[in-house]
Amino acid sequence: MGIATDCSCPICGIQPENVAHLFFECTYSVECGTAVLKWLSFSHCKSGLNALLRWVQRTASSDFRRRVAYTAIAAIVYHVWKARNTCIWQLQVPSIQKLVKDIQGDVKYRVQHLISKKVSSSDLLWFHSL
Repeated sequence: MGIATDCSCPICGIQPENVAHLFFECTYSVECGTAVLKWLSFSHCKSGLNALLRWVQRTASSDFRRRVAYTAIAAIVYHVWKARNTCIWQLQVPSIQKLVKDIQGDVKYRVQHLISKKVSSSDLLWFHSL
């Protein structure tokens, strides 16, 4: 149909666009993911969704922090996809700083509205310090 004639990543323009590249190899998404995970006090960003989820499962110090990390991963995927579409349709790439700030806001908003009374005081302090 002539809609998509270029198969390269619309954000970086370097590699062919595919799921693995867009979310885990593109320098844009890697920098966003690294910044968000650092914000949550996690030290690395694994390549691939399954590896990242397993890593969070093993390294999160509590169930609450694990769930916050899962929420952040979902937000990263959503916002990178949204940035990709903005790049295609509006020919603009949102800055990494803006994307990270948007992800942080979404994570805090969603988690804040779902916190239960079972969350430990140390986890609450950690969350409110974000």
